[in-house]
Amino acid sequence: MSPPLHLLRNFRSNLASAITNAYSQRQLDDLIKLSHSLAFSFIRTKLLTGKINLKIIGLTDTDLAFDCVADLYQRDHDGTLLHLKAYFESISIDELSEEALLGHLRRLVFSRVNQGLFRIYNELDPGLGKILRNIKIALHSQGNFAELEKFGEPYIVPNFCDPLLHLPELLEDELTNRLRKTCSASDRIPKLLAKLNSLLRIERDCSRAVRLMSVAYALRSFYSHSQLNTISLPEVDQTLLTDDAIRTIHQSCERMKKLNFPQYVLKKKVTLRQFNLYFAAIEDQLREECIGRENEDGSLFDKLKNHQMRLTKGQYIRYHKNILEYLLRSTRKNALNVLGKE
Repeated sequence: MSPPLHLLRNFRSNLASAITNAYSQRQLDDLIKLSHSLAFSFIRTKLLTGKINLKIIGLTDTDLAFDCVADLYQRDHDGTLLHLKAYFESISIDELSEEALLGHLRRLVFSRVNQGLFRIYNELDPGLGKILRNIKIALHSQGNFAELEKFGEPYIVPNFCDPLLHLPELLEDELTNRLRKTCSASDRIPKLLAKLNSLLRIERDCSRAVRLMSVAYALRSFYSHSQLNTISLPEVDQTLLTDDAIRTIHQSCERMKKLNFPQYVLKKKVTLRQFNLYFAAIEDQLREECIGRENEDGSLFDKLKNHQMRLTKGQYIRYHKNILEYLLRSTRKNALNVLGKE
C-alpha cells in the first residue's frame, strides 16, 4: 500500500537534508510521518494475516508503528541521524527516481518493524528471544541457509536450490511435526537447523522458504514438547566460544575502531579515551552474546559503566547511547560475517 500523497511532498529534498544534517524540524517531522505511515501499513498487513497479537503486545497498531521506527530517527549530540545516514549515504539520491527512493525507505522501515517485533518478543517471551538469537548465530556460523525478504518478512531457504516460492508455505505445526520425526530432545539449535535444511531440500509440495518467526515458534514448540522448558547453552554458542571466535571478536573491534576513528575522534565528536571505552564495552557485549549469557535487560549501559564508573543513566542516554549502539551493530555485523566464512 502506498502512503498518502501529501506525505510524499518534498520527500527527496527532505531525505537529502536529513542525510547531510541540514534538515529543519519540519522536514524531520515529515520524514517521521512518512515512515510511520509505511510502518503502520506493514503492521496492519501482519495483523490481517494473524502474525501479530496486539493484546499480547499491549500496544495499539499506531503506537507499535511509532515504537518500531523511533530508533530510526535517534540523533547523536550533533543532531546527526546516524541510522538513516548509514543506510542512505551510499545511495545516489539525485540519480534515483522518487519511487526507487521510496522503495529504499520502505525496506528500511520494514526491517525496523521486524527488529522492533523481535525486541518485543524477547521482552515478552525471553525463551523465544533466546531461540531467535541462537537461530541467527547458527545461520551465520553454518552458512547453509540464504536469508531473503518476502512481503517485508524475513525468510530462510536452503542455499543453492529452487525456493519454490510459488507453492504454499509450510505451517508452524507441520514444521514442528517434521522435526519431531527426525530430531531428538538432546539436539541443539545448530543441529536442528541442519536437519531442517535437509528436510526442506527434498520438499516438493510446499515452498522451501520458511518464515524466520515460524522456525522460532516451531523450535520452541519442539523443545516444549520434549519437556525442555529452559533452553540450555546452545551448541552453537559452545562452538563459537573458542580462542578463534574470541580472537575474531577482538579483531573486529580493532578493525571497526580504525574504520570509525576519523569520523568520531578526528572530528572531535568524542575523545580518544571515550572512543576506546566504547569498544571495550562492545567487546564485552559481543563476548557475552557469543556464549548466550546476556544480561536480562541486555544492558549496554552496564557494560560501559563497568569501564566508566561515574557514568549515570542520564549521561549515557544523552551523550553515548546512540553512538555506542550504532558502533555495536556495525561491529557485530563484521564479526558475524567473518565467523560465517570460517
